[in-house]
Amino acid sequence: MKLLTWLDVERRIRKLTNNKRNLPLSIKDIDCFSDGVEIMIDSLGFQQQAAQEIQQWFGDWYDTERRQIRLDIENAFLPVDFVVHGEMPKQEKVIVPLWRELAYLSKDEPPFRRPMGTSIPRIVAKTSGKQPPHIVAFHSFKGGVGRTTHMAGFYFSLLQRAHDTGKPISILVIDADLEAPGLTYWDRQERLQPEISFIDFLEVYHYPPVEREKAMEAVTNQLASSRKQIGNSTVFFLPAFCSEEQLLDTPILPQHLARSAANPWQTTTAIRQLGQAVQADVILIDLRAGLSDLASPILMDAQIERFLVTTLSEQSIHGTCLVLEQMAKLAPPPEETGRGQYYDPTVIVTMLTPELRKSSVYEDAVAQLQEAYDVHFSESNMDDNGYDTRLTCWESYFSQELLYVKSWDDARDKTRSNSSLTDMAIKWAGENWPKKDNRREARMRKGNNDLQQVVALRDQCEEYAEKGIGDNLLVTDALRNLAIKYRDELPQVISIGAKGAGKTFSYLHLARCKHWETFVDKVSGKENGAMQKKCCSYIYPLLAPKQLDDKMNRIIREARDQVTQIINDATPSPDQPHTKTASFAHHQYFVANGISDLAIKSKLDGEPEWGELNWIWYWLDLIAKAMNIHFESPAQENLDIAITSGMHTLNRQLEKGGLRLVLIIDGLEELFDRIADQRSQQVALKALLDFPKRLQDTLRQSSLGMIIFLRKDYLRYAIRQNAGQMESRYKPYELTWDQDSFLHLVYWLGQQARFYDPTIEVNSLGRTVVINELEQLWGKKLGKDNSKEANSAAWVYAALSDFKGRLQARDIVRFLYHAAKKTSEDAEGVGFRHWQKDRILPPQAIRHALRPCSEKKLEEVMNESGEFKTWFEDMKQLAPDKRRVPFTVQQLGITPTQLEFLKNMGVLYEDTDKDGLLKYYIPEIYRIGMNFELEQSKKPRVLALKKKSMGKGLS
Repeated sequence: MKLLTWLDVERRIRKLTNNKRNLPLSIKDIDCFSDGVEIMIDSLGFQQQAAQEIQQWFGDWYDTERRQIRLDIENAFLPVDFVVHGEMPKQEKVIVPLWRELAYLSKDEPPFRRPMGTSIPRIVAKTSGKQPPHIVAFHSFKGGVGRTTHMAGFYFSLLQRAHDTGKPISILVIDADLEAPGLTYWDRQERLQPEISFIDFLEVYHYPPVEREKAMEAVTNQLASSRKQIGNSTVFFLPAFCSEEQLLDTPILPQHLARSAANPWQTTTAIRQLGQAVQADVILIDLRAGLSDLASPILMDAQIERFLVTTLSEQSIHGTCLVLEQMAKLAPPPEETGRGQYYDPTVIVTMLTPELRKSSVYEDAVAQLQEAYDVHFSESNMDDNGYDTRLTCWESYFSQELLYVKSWDDARDKTRSNSSLTDMAIKWAGENWPKKDNRREARMRKGNNDLQQVVALRDQCEEYAEKGIGDNLLVTDALRNLAIKYRDELPQVISIGAKGAGKTFSYLHLARCKHWETFVDKVSGKENGAMQKKCCSYIYPLLAPKQLDDKMNRIIREARDQVTQIINDATPSPDQPHTKTASFAHHQYFVANGISDLAIKSKLDGEPEWGELNWIWYWLDLIAKAMNIHFESPAQENLDIAITSGMHTLNRQLEKGGLRLVLIIDGLEELFDRIADQRSQQVALKALLDFPKRLQDTLRQSSLGMIIFLRKDYLRYAIRQNAGQMESRYKPYELTWDQDSFLHLVYWLGQQARFYDPTIEVNSLGRTVVINELEQLWGKKLGKDNSKEANSAAWVYAALSDFKGRLQARDIVRFLYHAAKKTSEDAEGVGFRHWQKDRILPPQAIRHALRPCSEKKLEEVMNESGEFKTWFEDMKQLAPDKRRVPFTVQQLGITPTQLEFLKNMGVLYEDTDKDGLLKYYIPEIYRIGMNFELEQSKKPRVLALKKKSMGKGLS
């Protein structure tokens, strides 16, 4: 026995009394402190008997005469006091699932061994067993063994299972590692960032500022505002923290919830309630490694399916065995795991090699693990070695790629490369996510492929070349993120996109919706949801592009007129009850028709020396005047205060009328037509771009929303420094087109032409399904299926994108238009009848469409970029024999500044030839229109470079 401090004395007592649960009859309770030990007894008559118990526990270390426990450092001692508490019933101590509590529970008397009311209560019986959603937790004793990557493998397998079966799944992923979070840093690469963390969740649950139900509803809403649609499924992610300062200050941790006397499993209860609130089917939790109480409240709960990840290293195996020994103390009886009420843990042995798997090291490790989870309820569970077979061990082989993972996308690609992990995870996912009985697949409308379908596709593409015609909406990531993030509040954002990315298209669809709730419901697939709940948030086109046709102008005019009429003409009749709508009549909003760009242009020319505050005030005053609200002009030195005051005044006026507005702004490139060289335009635009954030920072609950659609190159002109910060802030709403959105747009255009079933929700279709369906549009390959020609979808994507993998919606629509136009006007020349059995766009038409697309692309890029225009004009002066790809910078006289600019644009890509010489390539979308010839021997090289620069692509 070694007693160095009072803590050793307490450990001795806990160990001998089964964590103070089996105290002698003479002792009611024992408390240990740094300055003494208190023994609670009913009366003085029990003192001698209690003293004998202490003597028996501590032997020669206990001085009966002085009532002291001697310590082993010099002559130190700990006094023992017997305190009479009077007769009172002995109360059962609640087992708290923390390591310190579990350490002193006897293995011979696990809580499940006795019924309620005996000395060791059956604590898990206080729960009702497994309830939805299904909770799965991953733990490891040692870090660096693959816990997080294996959890990711299970996560991706669930999504794949949902895709393969056609049954959408909703997954909540929680990073519960509050000391070394990994998933949280992975997620920082995502566009839509969560604004609620696991730390926030624990604090709100433990100390709700209002009724817990209402507080949790607020947490749920914030969590839902960053949900992601992946294929046909929904994913919620709860990061460990939102800011790193949170990680350094964590007053409330899982163990605080576990210390609840009423429910030791309150951590699980809280997590389950959150999962139920967001309607999750499965919750995946990445726990803290080691013997941490950050993990134990979840790890010890048999309601949760738990995976322990370990390598064969001695430290990892011994540590995992220690964990299993504690878990065995709370193990449920076999009949309850058999009925599926509770779970036994599963061990995943990682980083195996074939040699290790065949060695005695593996066999010995498995035997140690089995022995550690020693739950001898009956002989039927024993294997031939006498160990309980309730512990399952799975195997995962070593993969060097899994040693470094930086993001969710990286994890997806790398976990798929590990066949043992993938097979294990897919099998588990198949057992936990059943097949859907009636799978709804994408399908083509019945009928033969004929020229009428080609003409319909041509006409639809001509209409949708950013003309905004039609009532149907393709839900892009930017629009979906807007609707998710601002489901319950008004947006104050900037949507950035290059020319042709779909800014005006999105702007017109918002205008057509007229109500913010209608837009949110439309994106969510609830077409009539806004009509069932009172619409009170109006979308008003404040500033519109000038270069619009009559149909597009009518959309804007109707949106403005309807909002104006609803608000200004809502005078209640005597028999009409007073409503929020009726209250609008007290103030005549929108007496003007938007705001005049002529007035703005005049101010831009007349105030060249205005600073940013002047322009912020100008925009605020202009918006107020458009709403028939008038401010007094402030003094120059009071501008900052006046802006803040004006925003509050404007907000109060809106609240008073019960009015909520979302102002949408487009056409800024026409208004700021000299942004590249006129300082006043640069300052004025920067002030306007700062307006949404200023609204956010000033107003706690804003009745004024704002969405500004901005061309990407204009951001760089307006914000000379730290433009990246603004780009990052509004990245979730950036109009960009990746491989999946490219496929969805093509399929969606086919739906509008009634070539595909228009009732199918395109965003619910996985990439493989869409690629297969598009074969009916342009074939599997640009030739016969068994030819060596390129895959059609991959070729089109590569042809339309630059070397950064960027492409524009307008280019996609324009490409399909020209391919359909060529087919419909020259059916014989492109061999339509030869190909019509398996496609409606022949290979010849597909290849032909690239040139007019390239020429129009060059025209638009020159309008956007003076630097590119200068370089292109220089290239046109070259002799035809000089315009060949690949080339060296010396051959074309490209300056270092031009080279860096063009590489960043994705217009040039450098590669080393077999002689070690640096040569440069131009992507097809630029090369064709620039009339650069490609060396015949280099054609396969271009395709290889595209894959190298962009990743695997759509091959």
